[in-house]
Amino acid sequence: MQKNENALTPEQLREYRGIVDEMEKLRTLTLEEKENMITAIMSRPFMDLTCDWAFKHLMSRPENLRLLLNDILPEEVGEIEYDPNELIRMSPEDKNVIMDVLCHSKEDPSRTFIVEMQRQDKTAFKNRMFYYGAAHIRNQLSGSESYHLLHPVYIICLMNFTTIHQADKLVYVYQMREKESGELYGNLLSIYMCELPRIKKNRLSEMSSLEQTLFIIRNIHIFASVPEDLDPRYTQWFKDARTIELQTREKQQYLRAMLTDYEKNDIATAYLERGRIEGREEGREEGRAEGRAQGEIEGRKAVARGLLELGVDIRLISASSGLSEEELKDLIKN
Repeated sequence: MQKNENALTPEQLREYRGIVDEMEKLRTLTLEEKENMITAIMSRPFMDLTCDWAFKHLMSRPENLRLLLNDILPEEVGEIEYDPNELIRMSPEDKNVIMDVLCHSKEDPSRTFIVEMQRQDKTAFKNRMFYYGAAHIRNQLSGSESYHLLHPVYIICLMNFTTIHQADKLVYVYQMREKESGELYGNLLSIYMCELPRIKKNRLSEMSSLEQTLFIIRNIHIFASVPEDLDPRYTQWFKDARTIELQTREKQQYLRAMLTDYEKNDIATAYLERGRIEGREEGREEGRAEGRAQGEIEGRKAVARGLLELGVDIRLISASSGLSEEELKDLIKN
């Protein structure tokens, strides 16, 4: 029998349980639930690249990032140089802007690229992407510099969810254009929204280069090994995404990042279901129909209150719990 090189030792499980216990809501899970969660994340051969930390780790190698950019953008991108991913604020009151990846073309420094990984839909997500681009354009000039020195900013956003569109495609490109003629106002800001779930094919050999790239980003963590039909250009991706190759501190950082997402999203469903069960049990003990209904409502409210504290989107909590947004806002006040 082949040894699982990703199997966790008892010492690692103890170490990782300490990281789980750093998070208040996960601290309430049983020992078995904690270890199952840790094992599900850390024993996989490859990292989940829809996690911000893992995505930035992979894209910290220039050739990995260039492969992604060249599959999405219409013009070839050569050598790139990384820039600080946090913009300098003009005043202390300005909203902070921290991007996953910010870089520019080495041959043509006038081309700047913001690359974002978004795991779940969030309120005003499109506004946030526009703000990132506008903030970067705003920071380009100083003093008496001429406006003609402004250079294009390209936002490439990889989204592990879909939004409503008038057409079904993999990449949606947004620019400023004249309403009737479609005349381009300028190329200062281009936003590329790549919706990963829109890939319908399952065999890499049947996909275009772009489909392969986005499919791997979304699904590499469920691969048991490097696929036989893998295009050689992704060899480095699979090497850099190997969980076992991470340094000890990097493994801890990856687990923390995954648990943060897990706490806010995946674990939310478990909490909601637990609240429903506890509510039903309370109602049974009281033996009355109104007791069952009230017990379930109180259970859902208790869970919703915890999710609000975690920062989970209020719309998601409302859709999952059956509580209205007004009821949830009252919970926040109380």
